[in-house]
Amino acid sequence: MKSLIVLLAALLLLPASISTAADSAADTPEAMIRSDIDSSQLSLFGLMPGLSTMGTVISVLGNATPEKVGSGERVFMRLCYVSSAKDDFTKLVFEAPANSVEGVPGSAVSSIRLYSGDVAYDGAGSCVNSALVSRDTVTESGVGLAMSEAEFIERIGGSPTERWSGFVGFEYHAAERLSKAEVERLKAHWPFVLKYPYLDIHSSVEARFYKGSLKRLDLSRIVAKP
Repeated sequence: MKSLIVLLAALLLLPASISTAADSAADTPEAMIRSDIDSSQLSLFGLMPGLSTMGTVISVLGNATPEKVGSGERVFMRLCYVSSAKDDFTKLVFEAPANSVEGVPGSAVSSIRLYSGDVAYDGAGSCVNSALVSRDTVTESGVGLAMSEAEFIERIGGSPTERWSGFVGFEYHAAERLSKAEVERLKAHWPFVLKYPYLDIHSSVEARFYKGSLKRLDLSRIVAKP
C-alpha cells in the first residue's frame, strides 16, 4: 500500500469525535460509505495531507522551522508560508502531529489551509516568505481563491455534505484493506487489526466564502487506526 507507514503518522491528530474501527466492530467495510476523494483535490505543489511530511513541505516551499502550537491533547506542529510578492499576503499553512509514530521517518501532514491575503490569520507573524505562494495558488484539480460557490462545487463534483451561509464542505470516508504483511507488522500495536484488517480514511475539502468569493480553503486527510 502506497506510503502506508507515512499515513499512519496522522493518527495522532484524530479528534475524539471520530470513532475508530474498534468502536464499530459490528460494522463491516461493505456497510460503510466506501467513497474517497480524488487525490488531485487534496494536492498543492505535489504536497498532500496524509502523505507528505513536514520535511517534504520544507524542501518544496523553502526553509522554515515548524512551530509547536496547541495544548493538552491538541498539540501539533505548524508551518506557515506567505507570498513573497509585493502586496500579496496569501498564506499557506500546514499542520502535522507533534509526536511521530515509532518507526516512522517524519510525521505526515494532516491538513493544508490556504488563506486569502485579506483574511486575518492569528499565526501570521511566524509565516516565512515563499515565492511559490500567491493569490493564484490552486490545487492540482484547479480549486483556488476567489472562486464562486458554484464554481467550487462544480470543480469538486457531486453534492456537498455540508452547506450553510459562507461555507461549503465535502467529506469522504473510505475503508482501505491492509495486506497480510501489513497486518503482521501492526498486530503487536493494534491487536484488533486481526479482526478488522482495514484503515478508515477520512478526507475533507472545505471552503469559506465572503461576498461570494472563496477566501479560505481547507484540505484534510486523516487515517484512523483499526
